[in-house]
Amino acid sequence: MSASDWNPYIPYTRQDAEEFFASCPDARVSRVRLEKDREAVYTADVFFYDPSSNRRFVVQFLGLVNEGDQLRVHAPEPFDRLGHAFDQKVVDAISELLGEYQRNPSLAQQPIVSADFQQSQDLSAYAGENRVAPGIAWNELYIHSAKRYLFAAERVKGMRVLDLGCGIGYGAKFLARTAEKVVAVDADPHPLAYGNETYPDPKIERVHCADSRLPFEDASFDAVVSMEVVEHIPVDQMESWFAEIGRVLKPGGLLLISTPNKVVYINYPDPHHVALMTIDEYRALLQSRFDQVGLYGQVRSKNLPKTWQEFEIAPTAGEGDEIFVAECSGYSVARPIALPPPTVWGSKGLSVIVHTLNEEANIADCLKSVEGFADEAIVMDMESDDRTREIAASMGARVLSHPRILNFDAARNESAQHASNDWILYLDADERMTPKMAQRIRAYIDSAADDVTGVRLPYRNHFLGQWIQHSGQWWPGYKAPMLLRKGTFEWRPRAHEGVEARGQVDALPADDPEAAIVHFTVPSLDRYFEKMNRYSSSEAEKLDLADVRLDWREMARAFYEHFSFYYDETNGKLDGARGFLLSLAGGLSRLAACMKLAELRLSQGWKGDELVPPSAEEFLRVAFERPAPAWLPKLASRLGGNDFFIRSISDPAQRADFESTAHLLDAGTDGLYAFGWRSERFKPKMRALFVPHANALNMMGGGETQMFATLRALREHGCLADVSIALKLPVEEYDLVHLFSTFHPEKLELLQNLNKPVALSTIFWNYTELARADAAKRQIFALDDPDQLGNALTAWLDGQFDAQLSPIEEPRQIRDFQRAVVESASVLLPNAETEAEQLRGALGSINKPYQVVPNAVDLQWLQNADPKAFTDRFGVTNFVLCAARIEPNKNQSMLIWALRDTDIPLVISGKESDPDYAQLCKKWAGDKVHFVGELAPDMLASAYAAAKVHALPSWSETPGLVNLEAASFGTPVVVGNRGAEEEYLGELAYVCDPQDPSSIRTAIEQALAEAPDDPKREARKRLIRDRYSWEKSAQATMNAYSAILSVKPTWFAAPDWKSPESWQSVVLSYLTANERPAALQLLSFDPDADIQTLGAWFAEQGIDAEDCPDIELVGGLPQAGVERAILCGGPLDEVIQEQYGAKAA
Repeated sequence: MSASDWNPYIPYTRQDAEEFFASCPDARVSRVRLEKDREAVYTADVFFYDPSSNRRFVVQFLGLVNEGDQLRVHAPEPFDRLGHAFDQKVVDAISELLGEYQRNPSLAQQPIVSADFQQSQDLSAYAGENRVAPGIAWNELYIHSAKRYLFAAERVKGMRVLDLGCGIGYGAKFLARTAEKVVAVDADPHPLAYGNETYPDPKIERVHCADSRLPFEDASFDAVVSMEVVEHIPVDQMESWFAEIGRVLKPGGLLLISTPNKVVYINYPDPHHVALMTIDEYRALLQSRFDQVGLYGQVRSKNLPKTWQEFEIAPTAGEGDEIFVAECSGYSVARPIALPPPTVWGSKGLSVIVHTLNEEANIADCLKSVEGFADEAIVMDMESDDRTREIAASMGARVLSHPRILNFDAARNESAQHASNDWILYLDADERMTPKMAQRIRAYIDSAADDVTGVRLPYRNHFLGQWIQHSGQWWPGYKAPMLLRKGTFEWRPRAHEGVEARGQVDALPADDPEAAIVHFTVPSLDRYFEKMNRYSSSEAEKLDLADVRLDWREMARAFYEHFSFYYDETNGKLDGARGFLLSLAGGLSRLAACMKLAELRLSQGWKGDELVPPSAEEFLRVAFERPAPAWLPKLASRLGGNDFFIRSISDPAQRADFESTAHLLDAGTDGLYAFGWRSERFKPKMRALFVPHANALNMMGGGETQMFATLRALREHGCLADVSIALKLPVEEYDLVHLFSTFHPEKLELLQNLNKPVALSTIFWNYTELARADAAKRQIFALDDPDQLGNALTAWLDGQFDAQLSPIEEPRQIRDFQRAVVESASVLLPNAETEAEQLRGALGSINKPYQVVPNAVDLQWLQNADPKAFTDRFGVTNFVLCAARIEPNKNQSMLIWALRDTDIPLVISGKESDPDYAQLCKKWAGDKVHFVGELAPDMLASAYAAAKVHALPSWSETPGLVNLEAASFGTPVVVGNRGAEEEYLGELAYVCDPQDPSSIRTAIEQALAEAPDDPKREARKRLIRDRYSWEKSAQATMNAYSAILSVKPTWFAAPDWKSPESWQSVVLSYLTANERPAALQLLSFDPDADIQTLGAWFAEQGIDAEDCPDIELVGGLPQAGVERAILCGGPLDEVIQEQYGAKAA
């Protein structure tokens, strides 16, 4: 290992070490601490204490590594010249502790072991409560703290600095490297004293202050540093705390401040944390007191090969980051302070309610599973005929009675009135609480935000004794929130309509099958048909109230659609025979509801003539008939041309007929198709499998345009790409898989088990700002008075308009899914650097290679556009064009308002994908605004050619294909400043703030003033032609393909080289494998010695090393190409399991 890697994170300099050991020759070891490390066998921290001077010194991050038959100590730079006497003290102390391992082998299983050596009675403790201290905190915990102080030290050069809440003051030591003076303040005198003994420095003054007012004059400091302090400040004291910071700061002074992310740390109860904050709460607080706020993020990846690499500070903060770090200036009290909600720890009461009807076989096990978890158990029984009530009472449950009804939901409102606790969990009698689920629920409700009123839970559902992991989306089986805050919800009266929770609905993650409720849904088919009989009656009533159309065709299709959903759409076949039976049962259940609806209507006098099919054969034909999907003509139009064709394939063997020209399209439940261009034939050299998200064909937006255009352009490079919505095409027949979009929850498990290189076109944006803007715009543009509307827009721009956001369910689950998809990729292909930054901001640090593949346009269909076609048809000239779907992101409402008082004609062309938003746009559109609908490609090209300006002041584009298409005509383009438009178009675009109507209007007026002979027009045409063609994008894509295909597939293991059985079995397995990968990689921290060990064993086995397949010794965990990670009993098996997931075995 390289011990010098730790150098930057040690508070001492070499001069500090030399001074201490020269002036304290009698210093002795008071403690030794060993921690298992990713790179070394252990790191060691050795504490010295000199009684005569009452000084301490901590020698950190000594690396213990095996070298031959000896354990060597590697010292970082500050400690590499201690002198022989002190070196011997270090070795003796470590050896004494290691001796304990021989006497007590169980110590080897512990991640940290320490030993205190006998000292004088006056030696005080090592650090204050709840403080990070070098050599005492875990290496990871210390590293992220040290990196924040190093971050601050870079920004306070030559300044007078206040370290507020300094703790033991090792951070002040970092600050003193660059600052002119550091005043370290803490309310606890103990860590101050410890810091003075351990980290003295002439630049540091330590001050004890337990008062709310700091003992310093106004404007005393150039900068205040306060790391991991604000979360300890009670919310009711926070305003005065910031006021003190503002008072002692000089005008324009700097505040460097950090806090843990509430989303992460709420899962680690700490009574000292009384004001944990989310990223939005933290940003709002700081922006209410400082004019300039820069927010950074720290992320713990857990899978980097070296501990010191963790917790880098990213330039943008994301909602999943572990720690938020802020750089603030311009203190001001002009705005009301935006205080976060207080964090309240402590157990909240929980009532478990079970509704029963003849559940004597289940109720005991159900109640037993919540013993020690529920504060009370309530059983509301529906007049059972068996021993259900008796058994429940004997187990201590409070038993209530309710008249027998088929639908338990109707009784849940009543049972809730009997609960005596804050939270209620509804369980069915055939469900079982697991210990991990109980632990998660307890941790959640003890710290839940006040606005959370319902929580959806993961379920492990069983059918005929088997956990169903695919069919019908039975895993994770989220349903209506069953964990609810008392008094904030109401169950709807009809079958399975769910519950209305008046507030935020959250969800616990489905990242561990053990942390889920076990539901023995269908123990037998008899039980299933009994349930189906009950629920189908309620479902029929609901269908009747909704006046659902019913005839024999609808009944035939109802069976097939539900059967197909369970078996085809959600991969029921992966659950085997039980998956097939469950799929049939799903179809029968829907058919039963239709049959009972028919019975109900017949009883009410309906003649039912429409129920009679002409024949059984016709009924079955309609049941399995697949009408042409709605997306098919749009796809044909998008990829069209005289030589384009698309057809359905009834037999996959027909693929040979299209081999040289056609692509396969697995459209999920819509069937298998082939498409291509008859006049274009080529011999494929490479095959790629394109995998878009499940709804891609129905959306056919920019991402889908990118996918199909890339597919066609790759043909020129000899790459044939097929498209698979549901991953039903045989992956083994392709060289690689190319995902489009990060959202693939329904096939995540399949993706994680692919033994192929994976490219990922991320097509990602963090829409948090858009969600807030959408909420604000809908409220503002719903106003009827134009003056009020204008005032509201001004208030919003000034940050004074409070938009009420609707609850957004499962944001963490979506991010977890996206993060898992990213982790499955070999390379990321964002459309812009801006997009890559967005991805990092939302998902945290991503240890994946990436290559920007720019979006592009097809210039062929644009080249011969005639402006007259559009102007003749619509009778409008000299207009501003906005060609985009009418939806909040495209911002047409602000565009309309910006031009409202002008004579500028505005043409809005696009599908009304959000009818409510479109209606708001039309509400404020005057007679100069023309809505022309979604134009055919040729007519859209004509509109581009006729337009004076194209304006799309969006909230997020990468960069918006319509912007590139319009620019290809040389037309001036007006774009927003939130997305990647400036990255693509630079100074050739007119940029505006999408939130500011005056900014939009000014940009349009500037664009309209551009002269016809302005050089910018030709420059735009040239830019699009030279840089943003699909040929350029295809070349960048092929470069990425080549890079990931050049990574040879390997097996990997991290053996214990001192234990022959750990590595010999791995090598033998590799040598004798029938389908051996290109190489076996073995982790080694001493390759010279381990090569000798391997060679000696080869000689014993009679293996010629020259003829042996590739076996490589590597110094870290490989990031790409690992086909299989072998768990061999080595010390890093847990890390390997976490790093490689399903590939580890």
